[in-house]
Amino acid sequence: MGCRSHSGAFATLHVADVEKKTDSSGAKQAYKAVGESTEIPLTYYHNNVTATLYLLQIMSEFDCTRLVYSSSATVYGTPPVVPIPETTRLKADSPYGQSKIMCESIIRDLTQGVYLFCLTR
Repeated sequence: MGCRSHSGAFATLHVADVEKKTDSSGAKQAYKAVGESTEIPLTYYHNNVTATLYLLQIMSEFDCTRLVYSSSATVYGTPPVVPIPETTRLKADSPYGQSKIMCESIIRDLTQGVYLFCLTR
């Protein structure tokens, strides 16, 4: 028993064996430094967006339709008030924040179909 793992260059998805199949996953990007993202923006866009796409493709292959996605408050840029209400418009000031917004948009598009997701910031 236990979990099988499907690993790729950017993401890993653990899927329980047939008898204990799961239909949920968690997403995690490797790059998350706001300052560094302004120095190597293509690296951040490539890693963070590609990792999310890869994870979603693997989830689809395994019929995994639930995702807990950890975003970041950096998607709000400089907030007008603190604490930041979730209704605050998204306006990231860095490539890292923009990459998180892109990933959120991709995931939201998929929720129009079969995916369910929980977004945490």
